[in-house]
Amino acid sequence: MKTTSLTGFQRFSTSALLGSAFLLWPVAVAVGGPPPPFNELESYFDGSQQGSADEAAVRRNTPGYYHFTLEGLSAFAELDKIRFAVETYESHAARKLDLEVWTSIPGPEDDAVQGYDFSFREEERLTFNYYDEDGELLAENSEGENIHADGVVEIPLAGLSAEDVRTFRLAFDAGFRGGINILHLEVTGKLASGQDPITLVRYDFSTAGERHLPNEVHDRIEASGFTPQGYPLPEPIVSTERPEEDYFPVELHFVIPGAPSSFRNWSLYGGMRGMRMPVDQWVRVSEPGGELIREGNEIKGRFERQHRGEQPYEVTVSATYTREGPITGTVTVKDNNPWDGTGESWTGKVTGTISPEADMRKANAIDPEASWSRFIGPVNTGNAASLKGIQTVDTVDEIRHQWGAEAIDIGQGIGSLNRFAFRYTSARKRSGGGSASPVLADGKVFMYYSVPSPRVYNYVFRARDFTSGHTHFERIVEAMAEQGQGRGKFKGEPEDLPTAVLEKIWEAADDVVIAMDAETGKTLWRTRIEGVGYNRQHHKEGPYNQTAAVKDGRVFAIGSGGILHAMDAETGEYLWYQRVGSEHTHQRSAVLALPEVVVIQRFDNWAGFDPATGEKLWENTDIHLNDLSVPAHWRSEQGQDYLFVFADMSTIAMLDASDGTKLSTFALPVPDGYEETRFPPPSRNGNPGNMTLIGDVLLTHEQYRIDGDVELYGLAAYDVTSAGLSPRWRHTFEGRIRGEHSPVVVRGTHAVVCPDGRGLITVDLATGDIKDESDGTVDGVPHNNGLIMAMEDLIIVQDDMTHGNIRLYLYKVNADGKIHPINPTEELPLTTAGTGSYHHPVMQPVVDGRIFIRQRDGIHAYDLRKPE
Repeated sequence: MKTTSLTGFQRFSTSALLGSAFLLWPVAVAVGGPPPPFNELESYFDGSQQGSADEAAVRRNTPGYYHFTLEGLSAFAELDKIRFAVETYESHAARKLDLEVWTSIPGPEDDAVQGYDFSFREEERLTFNYYDEDGELLAENSEGENIHADGVVEIPLAGLSAEDVRTFRLAFDAGFRGGINILHLEVTGKLASGQDPITLVRYDFSTAGERHLPNEVHDRIEASGFTPQGYPLPEPIVSTERPEEDYFPVELHFVIPGAPSSFRNWSLYGGMRGMRMPVDQWVRVSEPGGELIREGNEIKGRFERQHRGEQPYEVTVSATYTREGPITGTVTVKDNNPWDGTGESWTGKVTGTISPEADMRKANAIDPEASWSRFIGPVNTGNAASLKGIQTVDTVDEIRHQWGAEAIDIGQGIGSLNRFAFRYTSARKRSGGGSASPVLADGKVFMYYSVPSPRVYNYVFRARDFTSGHTHFERIVEAMAEQGQGRGKFKGEPEDLPTAVLEKIWEAADDVVIAMDAETGKTLWRTRIEGVGYNRQHHKEGPYNQTAAVKDGRVFAIGSGGILHAMDAETGEYLWYQRVGSEHTHQRSAVLALPEVVVIQRFDNWAGFDPATGEKLWENTDIHLNDLSVPAHWRSEQGQDYLFVFADMSTIAMLDASDGTKLSTFALPVPDGYEETRFPPPSRNGNPGNMTLIGDVLLTHEQYRIDGDVELYGLAAYDVTSAGLSPRWRHTFEGRIRGEHSPVVVRGTHAVVCPDGRGLITVDLATGDIKDESDGTVDGVPHNNGLIMAMEDLIIVQDDMTHGNIRLYLYKVNADGKIHPINPTEELPLTTAGTGSYHHPVMQPVVDGRIFIRQRDGIHAYDLRKPE
């Protein structure tokens, strides 16, 4: 295996030097040249600023710090104090704000980077006193105290050398729903010993004008602005693996009568490299469960697998294999007791195949031009792939499993674990890997995911306890051990907690982007950025959509720590990064990559970045995104790219994709007899779009209100031009149209809608005529965050994204719009179990007659082409 390691990003090479000055925790420093002067500092942290200097506030969900510099302090005999007034606002009493105060001291003159204000030898942490509005002392000599009421903070400075101090930072860890305003701040000092303190600088944020600038400055002092910043990233460790050994797809089937239910009849898919095949453990993802080895005509090996979250069972395989015949042999499952070595065992049969890679490619050849390169499909058609005239299956029996991916560390989706993920019983389910969908381009399946890591997380080192809010990792470990005592064979000691449990409560995660061969499932490359992700493990975290996008030979993915990564799509080489959020920022929108711009969510705004360099090109602060909405992209005949986004719940805005300028807005028409038209709100906080573009037609789901109450729902079509939108047709329905799924177009000619209490309805895209309706009594319709995809004449329904076990249903649509269910009452052999829930949508690319599904144990490919 070939591994290429990079110890730093390829741009912003001096960030580690600044990071050593501004981070609250020590990080490795990389040599990258001198840091920039102060007036360039803001652009340095452009992607990570928190809050607004004009408001001088720390917003909810956004940890960060404020800093200011004072030059000329050596003119004063001694410093006195910093004093500032705070005003809190919270909507949840259990969430507080932590304050830490630091000062930075310049390095000695013989430093290699002397002459720069931001070259520091060390930092000194200051204590502070905290008083409420009535003057009562709430915290004395504190190094980090919750601020939970309006009051005054005083930081003694008398022990500092006025000759050394230059930079001050006030660091906040924002609560989940809380925030804080700083009303004013003053620094005092003494010109001579014994003299009364006087004002060195004062910032008054209640006055008009540029409120981050000082209002009063002593004539011997130079003061900077009082500006908000996020924590800069240290230099990460980036590695790219490109396996080179021969690859053999493997398919194994186990039948073990009498064994526990998880082991009686099951299959294992993957791939062998260098005659070895790692096997996943079913629950944990940070380590494999073992491996199978091929030696001549023998297949043997041992691995552990979890059964219903109890202690792992040991699986032993002993089989033979020949090129001309299948794998045959025996398998033993043992209830392995890790403390006394006793336990039952069961023996059964194993069969299967090892396929030469060339044979699978021949049977599963995929058009290299086929594409599903972004979350909403290849051409904005509500997840409907472009048409090729492929004949598709007519029955469930015709569906064929093609491969299971070689990669075994892709956890199930973020919605996999329940809200009690920090309880022992819940933590024994398979770990989540983030809310992201696979995408496909150039014959490769790309996937962003995260892997829990025991590394110290690069932001605030905190974890959430299910009983007492924020607490330390060690406390959660002890609580988990106590909860697990007496369950199965676990004795309840913290040091005995299995990795499968511990990885649920690690704070950090590695961001990973992988490229897999679409024809065989083998790993082409895997790029890992260590410890920059935030380990989220339950379905109440969100909403999130971290689906990557591929364009012009580059892959763009947003990690769980709010970092936009760019990689070479062919080699996995790490190209650049950009901070676009934080671990407290819900990454609600998938990446949209266009030829000249990468469009992403940045906090609550839309922003565009240069695909080649990562530089921010524009940010639209006038229009705020809705949960999980994805911009609809339209290219005019002149080749200009436009974006259609929600301006509010009743208005669509048209943006110029090149600069983010709002070109026009379109208010949804209100039918006669109604007062308001709105987009349907998401029923479970999930809303991937509600807008679909196919050619020059835009489709929306709508609702029509009288006196604030919803009376009717609708599906509407609008013609798109460079001047904006104009109505084409509309249909209204009494049943609710859920806001989870976007309108879908099948065969390129028929829109699909599904009001509550009814089946799927096909509508002629050109005329608006209703053509058919399926039987609404069956369960194969989208509800509870159900999503719809389409390919050729197939409609593919994920019926329920809320409860973990997500069934898929298939329908065929004739040229005249008639609907024919393929499996109206039976579950397909393919499911998306555990990959999406609540506000964590996961789409499955449907490309060239195949569907690529993110299942609980990774990516699987199925053939939906009609067998010859």
